[in-house]
Formats: sequence, structure tokens, C-alpha cells
Amino acid sequence: MAAQMGYPNIPYSEWEGFYKEQEEKVFDCHDWDTFLRKGFAMKSNSGSSNSNTINLDEILKAKDYLKGNQTKYYILTVKDFLETQQQGPFRYHVLILENDKLIKQRTVEHRSKKQLLTPAKIKGIQLLLEQFTLINPTDVTMVHFKPDRQGQELWEKETVNSLDSMIKEERFRILDLIVKHDIDAEKS
Repeated sequence: MAAQMGYPNIPYSEWEGFYKEQEEKVFDCHDWDTFLRKGFAMKSNSGSSNSNTINLDEILKAKDYLKGNQTKYYILTVKDFLETQQQGPFRYHVLILENDKLIKQRTVEHRSKKQLLTPAKIKGIQLLLEQFTLINPTDVTMVHFKPDRQGQELWEKETVNSLDSMIKEERFRILDLIVKHDIDAEKS
């Protein structure tokens, strides 16, 4: 954790103090959106093979994710590790844009599993539906950033049919949870 925060050489004798300090900051945090935004923009100075952190601000400014007809909403998944990387954590950033403005973001991460694109897509759909329950799928574009593609297009657009199918599936999942909750409420 310390290395990813830019402190790669903390001696063992100071680990516990560093942990306690970070723990206090987490529990004292009152604005998680700002905290996460700063954390995503931070670059690692560790010099290790894991320090290939993506700069999300630059990606959003470039607007290379705009493919075909523009839509009001975008779900962006940003791969933040190289395929050749041997150790994790492996992560995708999930960003929700409305009219080219960032409104939500999360990270999908795993210590050893690299196959995170599908979970990132699902997280993107969930975040979008949390914000806009009755959204029309034609108003949404999902695009995936894969920085380790050499000589190829770095942005890959999700097909309309696939996106529509994922949105329907997530809506059914939400509806199922609501029905189960209502049944449990009735039983009690």
C-alpha cells in the first residue's frame, strides 16, 4: 500500500505507524468522492513493474473514447495494468460520464486475477443504473481503454446489442432483489 501511495522505502519498523496514520485518515474521511478522485490521479513513484498507473484526467481530456455517434452517457472501463505484468494487483477503473463530465467512478481490482473486464462492465452498468434507473440504452455508449495494445486502437467500443443485453440483465437482477425484499418484508 505504501509503495502505491508513493512511499516505497518505509522501513519495517515504521509499518505499523504508517498503517495507523492511514487508517485514521480513512475513518476521518467525510468526502469519499474527492478522496477517490485524488487517489486515482496519484501516480506511483515506486519504480516497480506495478507502477504503471493510468492518468485518468489525461484520458478524459483527450476524449478519444468518443466513437461514432455521441451519446449523453458513457461508461468507460480503463485497464490499469499491463498484460505482461506478473503480479497484481490488477485493476480496471470504471467511469460514468454525463455530457462528457465525470459523475461517478469506482475501481474493480483483484490481487491475482487478470480477467476483470466483465466485472468492470457489470460495475459500470450498476453505477449508471444507480444514478439513472430508467435510462434508455440508446443514450449510453460503453468504451474500453486497453493501453497495452501495441499498434492497435486503444479504445474498443462495446456493441449495442451486448450493452442492451447487460442493461436488461442488471435491471432484472435489481427487480429480483426488490421482489425478494418485499416478500421478506411481508413475511415479517
